[in-house]
Amino acid sequence: MKNKSSLLTAVLFIGLAILIIFGLTACNRPLTPTSEAVSSFAKITSTKTIHALYLVYPPTVSVDKDAAQPSGFLVDVMNEMASRAGWKVEYSPTTFDNLALAISSPNYDVVVGAIFINVPRAKQMDFTTPILYWQGTLGISSAAKASSFSTWADVDKPGVTIAVSAGTAEYDYVKQHVKSATIKPIPNSDLSLVLSEVTAGRVDIAFGDAVTVKKFLQVHSDIAVIMGGKQFNSFSAAFVVKQNDYAWLNFLNNSIQSMQVDGTVSALSQKWGGDSIWLLPKSPWD
Repeated sequence: MKNKSSLLTAVLFIGLAILIIFGLTACNRPLTPTSEAVSSFAKITSTKTIHALYLVYPPTVSVDKDAAQPSGFLVDVMNEMASRAGWKVEYSPTTFDNLALAISSPNYDVVVGAIFINVPRAKQMDFTTPILYWQGTLGISSAAKASSFSTWADVDKPGVTIAVSAGTAEYDYVKQHVKSATIKPIPNSDLSLVLSEVTAGRVDIAFGDAVTVKKFLQVHSDIAVIMGGKQFNSFSAAFVVKQNDYAWLNFLNNSIQSMQVDGTVSALSQKWGGDSIWLLPKSPWD
């Protein structure tokens, strides 16, 4: 009986020791999901520099000669935010098809551009609160063929080739609805070049956001919209950060909301002619 009692005591002692060690280890674990979750905000606070990627999407983001000096509505929003925080912004270009890989790099903190929020992207990155709402997707074809594409059933046929910019929300939408036609993803952030695939005769149809398509149609009389000019899938647009980068995301959201409420975002939008292109989130009293 004594041996059994001694064995039980030994087992209990070992179990208690394991629990104590486990508890101490758990207490020493960081409270943040990952060390990366605080890295961007801590780094920016220390260096007073935001390292931003950007996507060319006029007039939200444009580039003239110097790739390190973009301009546009959303560039102004980011620059004003940084200025109020006492920081500067250093810009580098990226492309839609490289978006997820680019933002995962520890060298960059945010992607500036009219980046449309959707489910596939939400699996790979986090979005700020919406900054603007963009018109939906439009399809175009040659004027001679446009009337033959009046429904999705007409579009989604073997032998039909469709161009759309790789990595964009339009690409995700088209891929979701097209099963039989051939989709030709174009790795180019300049959406007018994607639409030019139709004028060059390399594809039957091209899809793009309504704003870009309408501008394209103004200078190409031999092109027409398909499906009666119906727009599909309007978008909310935001900045992008790494997943789990909570402190940095909270700073951006709070700053954006502050600048929306005090009228800064609206004033910058008007500066770039946004009233005729996109909608801004309404204030509670509007």
